[in-house]
Parts: sequence; C-alpha cells; structure tokens
Amino acid sequence: MRPILFLTAAVAIFSAAYFMSSNQYVEKEELDISRDFIEFITTFNKQYIDQSEFAKRYNHFRNTIQTIRAHNEKGLKYRMGVNQFSDWSDDEWNNFLTLRSEAQIEIAPQLVTDSLADEEPIDWREVTKNGKKVNAIHPVRDQGSCGSCWAFSAIGAIESAEFIERDFEGRINTYSEQQLVDCDFTCYGCQGGLMKNAFTYYTKNFLVLDSNYPYKAARGTCQYSTAQKTNVKVDKQKPVGKTNDKMIEALADRPVAIAVQAGQPAFRNYAGGIMECQKDNVRLDHGILLIGWGVEGEDRYYIIKNSWGVRWGEDGGYARILMDGVSCGLL
Repeated sequence: MRPILFLTAAVAIFSAAYFMSSNQYVEKEELDISRDFIEFITTFNKQYIDQSEFAKRYNHFRNTIQTIRAHNEKGLKYRMGVNQFSDWSDDEWNNFLTLRSEAQIEIAPQLVTDSLADEEPIDWREVTKNGKKVNAIHPVRDQGSCGSCWAFSAIGAIESAEFIERDFEGRINTYSEQQLVDCDFTCYGCQGGLMKNAFTYYTKNFLVLDSNYPYKAARGTCQYSTAQKTNVKVDKQKPVGKTNDKMIEALADRPVAIAVQAGQPAFRNYAGGIMECQKDNVRLDHGILLIGWGVEGEDRYYIIKNSWGVRWGEDGGYARILMDGVSCGLL
C-alpha cells in the first residue's frame, strides 16, 4: 500500500509544484501532457520511488508524447500512441534491445516489383484448412524488461512450425522461452542472443513446455532435465534470402523468425496502420516473428508478431510494416 499512497501524494505535489508555482501562466499543451501522464501512470500501473524519479519520468514521457503528436498531425500511413515504454529514456531502450547482431549494416533496397502480383497474401493467424479457418500463431506474450526477444522469436517460430507439421491437429503447444534464457549458453539470457543459436540449441536438446518451465523475465540456473522434456527437437534451420521474393516464398511455408530495427520512434511508438521506417544506418536490434504479408490499396506490407504484450501495436501486439525495400531491416 505504501507505494500507492506515495504515488497519490507525488501526483498532488507534482501538480502543485510543477504547474502552479509563482502563478506563472501554464500553456495548454503542458496541462494536456500532465493529464496524459497521470492517465499513463494509472493505465500502466507505474510506481516511482521518489519525487526525483517522478520528474525524470515525466520529462521522458513529455518528449515521447510530443514526438507522437507531431507524427500524428502529419496524417501518414501509420499512427503512434502511448504504450508501457513511453516514460523510458534512450539509454533504457538501448539496454532493452539486445539482439546480438551486427552493430550496423548496409541494406541495398529491394525493389517492390510486380513479381509479387500473382502471389496470394497470407496471414498465418487465419489460414484455411479443409474449408475451415485455422490460427497457426500462438497468442502474443510479453518478454517484460528482460532482453529475451531472441528467445520469443525462436519459440514462436517453433510453435507454429510444429503445429503446421501436425497438419493443424489439436492446438498449438506453448513452449518455454525460459529454457533458452537459462540454458542456451551461446546466448546471454536477458542480455541478448540470436535466434539461429536458439535453433542450434534445439537440435541438441528437446523442448520443454512452458507449464513445466515458466517464464520469469530473468536469467537463472538451468533447470532442464530429461524428466521435463517433450519429444520435439529442431531438425534443421533454413536461412531466408533477403529479398521480397524469397521472404514471400518462405512465408508461404511457415512463419519466419527474423530481426528488425526496433530502436527508432516509428517502431517504439507504433499504434496502428502501415509502419514506415528509416532506410539508412539500419541497426538490427530486436527479434520478432514474421507471420504474413498483405495488400492495402497500392501498398504491400509485412505482418509481424512482437513480444511486448498486447498493449503495443495493433490487434493486440502485432504490426504491419511497409514493403518499401528495407522494411525496418526485414530485408
């Protein structure tokens, strides 16, 4: 109860000190941001340890909300919005986005050609099997503050692949990301890793169900044992070519574990629509699951599943990314 009482007091102190001191005129924008911040605190159950942190978080939130408003006023293909990360600093984002990949890569933009015109869009959340609609994607999960995106990306790909291999019989199994976080010593737990290393780990070890090895959002001692194991392993992994044609071809078979550049405002604050990302200085820093592609008007786009919970993105944790030749580093 103490943190909640402090938070209530802090809001009152903050409101009085920040907005009423010296009888200064307060701009409407600042008042609007303060109200949005208090709503943000309530919505995402934020608790700050003291008044200093409260003020610091407000300043981070203020910068974020100004970025969001400036973007949304332009009326582009996608919207930005407030999410659980809106009070984070750039340093916190850098520590969170821990995919172990090349620091920076040069991507030769791929032309979006008419070679895709004859291809049928696919969304693995809704595929037809024997005349019935089937969802081959496990519900969105939340990695928390642990930099384990690589584990969620790999596990998501395995869950879908196994379900497809079983010809959509039964239901999708839920496997343990924590097993990878604790036991794949070629990766660094919450400090980052690679999906290809995770797949290699599972060529040598069996998967464990999440119910037997639940996620804790922290690295611990490896608890893997043969008593827990299923009979599921990874047979092999197949790299996907970095062109639209190759990506579409791979998606026709199953979802793809892949990296993107998430450390940019477009991705951080994404709230819906068809995302457009920067095309230079691409830094792959986050693992996601590519689950399909589609068409809206003249725009083709990729569909991704993230691991930041259901309050990020659109449709409860998903996003559409414009097929523009780079696509946030997907290509």
